[in-house]
Amino acid sequence: MNKEPRPRVAIVGGGLSGLAAAYFLKKKGTEVTVYEKTSEVGGKLARVIVDGVSIDTGALLYSKELNPNFDVLINELGVECERRYLNTFALQIEDKITALNPLALAKSRLFSFGEFLKWRKVKKFINSLSFDLDEVDERIDKLHQISLEKYLRDVGFRQELIDSFFRAFCSFAYVDGAKDLAADFGLFLLAFPLKTIMAPVKGMSEVALELKRRLGDSVRLNTRVVNISQNLDRTFTVRTEKEGKVSEETFDYCILATGRRNFKNIFPEVDFEIEITKARGVILESDCPTYKKYNVLIISKYKNEHGVQGGKIKHLPDGRSFYGMMLYRPDADLGKVFGKHKVHHRFGWSPAMAWMSPGCKIPDVKTNISKCFVIGDFDHYPGVEPCIFAAQKAVKSILKETTS
Repeated sequence: MNKEPRPRVAIVGGGLSGLAAAYFLKKKGTEVTVYEKTSEVGGKLARVIVDGVSIDTGALLYSKELNPNFDVLINELGVECERRYLNTFALQIEDKITALNPLALAKSRLFSFGEFLKWRKVKKFINSLSFDLDEVDERIDKLHQISLEKYLRDVGFRQELIDSFFRAFCSFAYVDGAKDLAADFGLFLLAFPLKTIMAPVKGMSEVALELKRRLGDSVRLNTRVVNISQNLDRTFTVRTEKEGKVSEETFDYCILATGRRNFKNIFPEVDFEIEITKARGVILESDCPTYKKYNVLIISKYKNEHGVQGGKIKHLPDGRSFYGMMLYRPDADLGKVFGKHKVHHRFGWSPAMAWMSPGCKIPDVKTNISKCFVIGDFDHYPGVEPCIFAAQKAVKSILKETTS
């Protein structure tokens, strides 16, 4: 008896979700090809080398409690990680800098005594919520119908505090204010520093590089997907271009892990709506003693004239400090924060990140095109977890069809 041929799966995009999907499929014996238009994999976990210094350009940290699927993957890959503590985070609001640990916040005068007690109650409520993507807490669904701003106002926080302290966390979702962010999404962001925070010793880009190593020749770099079409037999023709040479291949399944703006260009028949944001970024070198004891900087956008949001700081033995920054505005005045500095590299950060506005529909990975899936950072909460979760959902659908 002849065995059925193994299905072939095309994955467009070499970010975390695309690489994870390829890894899970290959483990089950499925033939995969990952197309990545740039010279290296990673997406939001990408890395650049500046003057011999490795800089991660996107995600920095993860939580063992809030990112359980990612935690399983990172341990399976054997990526060495270490715990990070809140006193390495610097929160800057206007000209005031404070660490994010409870003692420093209590002394910061950002909160009145009454507000500080309310914040403790909010933290207790956040810790009682289950952010498990596999089985959503009913309270989470209710919180999704209102904004983070409404939730915080109902708690009793004054608007200035919402716009300064809480907005600093909202800034990582690239929205203008807490009113634009669903409360469940916002409370997930606020839950992050309340949990066990981990970081790969060599940076988050190490996860993407290890996935690439395990996938081997299945990953094709510098290969741009020109367009995709579905044939009458429900297979897909993927046309690619590399170094001026155009070629075509046929696949049984297609997974799009590129962000809506990109996949609508290459496969316009796909009807899939997610709200995508894209922020400008910059890597710079500076000698700024103010931040010498901090690893991560968070700057509120409230009353913010310089346009800086925040990012990872890497201090070198020779006195230099490198900053992988995420900027709120392209005309940001970096000198107001860092004084004398040198810009080394600019990048567009997180092209596929999605944010959830109050009451919006949470999309699934299935599309109107049979055997075509969309995966990425759009399932309930921000960060690496929905990338893995969405990849697993697409993989399970493919394996269910091909093994039944």
